Order: sequence, then structure tokens, then C-alpha cells
Amino acid sequence: MNDEIEAFVKTMERAWNAGDYATWGGSFAEDAHFVNIFGGHHHGRDTITASHANIFKGVYAGSRNDLTVEQITPLAPHLYAVLVFTHLQHKAGVHDGRMSMILREAADRFEIVWFHNTFVTKPAHHQGRQEGAVGTPDYKGPSR
Repeated sequence: MNDEIEAFVKTMERAWNAGDYATWGGSFAEDAHFVNIFGGHHHGRDTITASHANIFKGVYAGSRNDLTVEQITPLAPHLYAVLVFTHLQHKAGVHDGRMSMILREAADRFEIVWFHNTFVTKPAHHQGRQEGAVGTPDYKGPSR
């Protein structure tokens, strides 16, 4: 199952890099929930698709997003939690993030039912420290 999930995420990566908001949005279930990197909440595939049509034509036009699956956790039959590290290069700069998603396996495909995107930043009070509150946080993501 991991190979199929990795392939699903790579399809999302190709869609982002092509500015293909229809394929990106089509990755989501009809009733999906999407929390963007700024904490905004979108509900439903159509709303998620429309929001990405706007950003792919605006701030993220011509951007490149590298998606790396870090963790896949089966939750129940046909339901998976997936953690994805992102490295986004765009006209305003570069940033890393993590996408947490719940994937549901449908008849012939996966679809995202819940999605949360987060910036990866190291808080000022952690600068120079080797350990965070719980172990050592991996701020930089997987080795590339």
C-alpha cells in the first residue's frame, strides 16, 4: 500500500508544479476539510480547488514544490494518516512545510478527507538547542 500512497503524493507534486489546480483539487474528497498554512479552513473539493486556482495564478505561479512522504500510518481498513515534508520554491522565496493528511481508499483511487498544512520553522527560543520539549525535533525534514 505504501507504493500506491507514494504514487498518489507524486501525482499531487506533479499537479502543483504544473499549476494544475484541477488535478490538485481532484485529490480531495467531495466533503474534504483543508486547513491551509495560515490556519484558514476550507471545506469541500470545489472550494479547495477554487482556492488553489487562485494561488496557482498568484503568489505560487511558476512555483516548485517537492513533496516527500515521511510517514504512513494505517488507521483503519482503507484509511491512512500520511505525513509529507514539503520544500516550496516560489517568487517570494523558499519555505519548508509539513502536510498532514488522512487518505481514504475508494474503489479505484485515494482521496484526501482531512488535510492540514504547516510551516516548518524553528522558534527563536529553540535556536542553538539540540533538543526540543519532546526529543529532538526535525525542523529540516528528510535528507534530500
